[in-house]
Amino acid sequence: MRRDRRLGFSGQKWPQIASELDAFVALLRDEGVRSYLEIGALYGDTFHHVGMSLPEGARLVAADLPGWKHGAPIGRHGGSGEHLKAAARDLTKRNRFAHVIIGNSHDGAVIAEVGRHGPFDAVMIDGDHTPEGALADWLSYGPMGRIVAFHDIAGIAAVAALWQEARKGKRSRELVSGEAKGGIGVLWND
Repeated sequence: MRRDRRLGFSGQKWPQIASELDAFVALLRDEGVRSYLEIGALYGDTFHHVGMSLPEGARLVAADLPGWKHGAPIGRHGGSGEHLKAAARDLTKRNRFAHVIIGNSHDGAVIAEVGRHGPFDAVMIDGDHTPEGALADWLSYGPMGRIVAFHDIAGIAAVAALWQEARKGKRSRELVSGEAKGGIGVLWND
């Protein structure tokens, strides 16, 4: 499997492995998801794609800290926050209710603002990929979702370790294409 060569809504290179994201979207549809939170939305391409895959009237929230990717500063972020806001505006024009929260996902004010929009049918955690950061996002946002997904469970040690621990005793599913990186782990907070 190879990464999709198309461009995302932002015009940036597609950020996900297409087969994994397609399987995730199918799962969300099968589960009747109508509210979705994405932590670590960067340019908003995954957020926009998932949002457009959900029914009209869906409630969508994205939180991101522009200039950072996976818990580390990136030199030139190319206006990721503006791209993310444009994705939310487009979703809203297309009869979804989209909201963007700009800030560090570990900040108490960001957690509280996200909480005011919850709970959610589904949460995607794809922000800080450090061991401490991934755990903090799981502890803060995992309880807000009936379904919780972790991106990058294959190949990123901190996320893989957290995924293995978080899924214990829970119904779970792995969406992994076999590439060295990527993978989406999904668990249910039943």
